[in-house]
Amino acid sequence: MTGPKKSVIGMDIEVSFKRFETSLPERYKLAEGEAMLNSCLFEVDDVSNKVIKIERINLE
Repeated sequence: MTGPKKSVIGMDIEVSFKRFETSLPERYKLAEGEAMLNSCLFEVDDVSNKVIKIERINLE
């Protein structure tokens, strides 16, 4: 997941709340500001097909 820190899945917070509270359509407005990246890295055993290691990655 990547996007601005102060956003709702990349969308401007105020616009997102307005859509939620009123249930009315509202034009999407992209959030601006400092971005971040969150992800997970999975290591899988090829024989058993089971996850043997999970690493969380956060870059700000």
